[in-house]
Parts: sequence; structure tokens; C-alpha cells
Amino acid sequence: MRTGLMLVIIMLLADCTTRNPPPAETPGSAMSAAQPSETETTSEGVIIDPPPPPPPPPKKVVYVIDLSASMSDTVPYLKHELKRSIRSLRPSDSFWVTFFSSGPTLDLPTGKHKMLPATVPNKEKAYDFIDSIVASGQADPAEAIKKAFDCQPDRIYIVTDGDFEPGIADLIVKLNPKKEVMVNTISFIHSKGEPLLRKIAEENEGTYHFVNEEDVKMLMTK
Repeated sequence: MRTGLMLVIIMLLADCTTRNPPPAETPGSAMSAAQPSETETTSEGVIIDPPPPPPPPPKKVVYVIDLSASMSDTVPYLKHELKRSIRSLRPSDSFWVTFFSSGPTLDLPTGKHKMLPATVPNKEKAYDFIDSIVASGQADPAEAIKKAFDCQPDRIYIVTDGDFEPGIADLIVKLNPKKEVMVNTISFIHSKGEPLLRKIAEENEGTYHFVNEEDVKMLMTK
């Protein structure tokens, strides 16, 4: 499988890496003195293992997905990857999904853009919602992006096959002035919107990836 495609899959799986690593401890700090960084042996010959690393902080993920008619051929693959991404979330994580086209957004029903804890019942609810989606219309992500930021996530994934109005990048900058939300963009099949999608990712501490038709066909046969 191509390296570029693997990177996209890793993105869609909402990797557990944190944006801001914990501050380094000073050599004389109480914590570094109390917790050995390597296996040690006491004077009595007892082996002391280092403490396990702390678990990564909970993630707050919003998926903003293009539902326009041009996505029809790739919707089955996209649904599969989206559900797999949600499945990988821990119960301490939270998530929300919104699909956009030229009409009103189709939102995971949670009550006014409310994030759901990633519990098994909530994941099952999301799977049923995703399975019910049918592609139609043209791509207009403005409303979906506003709703995504209303959820106060720490990361957003925008998945589309087309380009947007240039004002979308300005809208996201306005909604994310301190770059507290990492915005990742993924382009499906058509690269026409690549300059704008790349700009959005770069301006918001995210990454951009392109998935071509060959990539999609390869995964659809797996």
C-alpha cells in the first residue's frame, strides 16, 4: 500500500499523539527525583521499574465530511474509514460528525452540536447515522465548519473531493484565531481544491493529504 495512503488512514484513525508534549522536567525537580527514569536496584537488591507513562489526554474530534453528489462513488469507502476511526476512540474521548452539501448539514443527533463520549452505545448510534447518509448536492462547508467549532474540539478533520470558496479559509482563521484547534484536510479524487485545502491545514497547525482514484480502488478491494 502506498505510503501517502497509509498517512491518510492514520489521520482518519485520529491518532493519539498530543499536540503539545508535557514540559520537560528540570534535573533537580521533586518529580524527577522521586521517579527513576530507568530500572534501578536498591541497596537490598530489589529491582525498581520506572513508572508507566501517563495515558494521552482525551481527544475531542469533529469530522466534517463532504456529502456532495460527486462523492457518490467514494462514499462506501469513506463511511468504512469514518466508522473505523470512531471505533478506535477511547471511552474518555469525545466526537461529533457533520456532513455538508449545498443544503442544510446532516448532523449526528446529539442536541445542539454536543460532543458524544466515545462509549460503545454512542459509537453504535454514530454507525447507524453514517449508514443512513446519501450523497447529493454541491459542496458548501461553511455551516458545517461553524458547527464544528461550536463543539469546542481540539481537532477537526475536513474530508472533501472539491474546492471551496476562498472565504472558507478566512472563516476558519476567524473561528480559530489562537490556533487552539488543529484542522486537518483530506482531498478525495480531485486535487483542484488542493491549494486552498493545504492553506487551511497549514494555517491551523494541521496536515493536508490527497487520496487519488487508484488509492480508493485499492482500499475498496481490501
